[in-house]
Amino acid sequence: MDGVGNGNKIEIMADIKFPNSLGLLYSAITYHNGFRVNPGGYKVMGLALYG
Repeated sequence: MDGVGNGNKIEIMADIKFPNSLGLLYSAITYHNGFRVNPGGYKVMGLALYG
């Protein structure tokens, strides 16, 4: 989130919504491949080497 402060006011210039995340996409791919989301991530990385 980007913002500009002036005194005690903050004006938000840009904001990133929750679903716009590469980590969330990676978690979805991990889950789709049948692994648990957080502990299974390294397996998906290892399988990526095999294409």
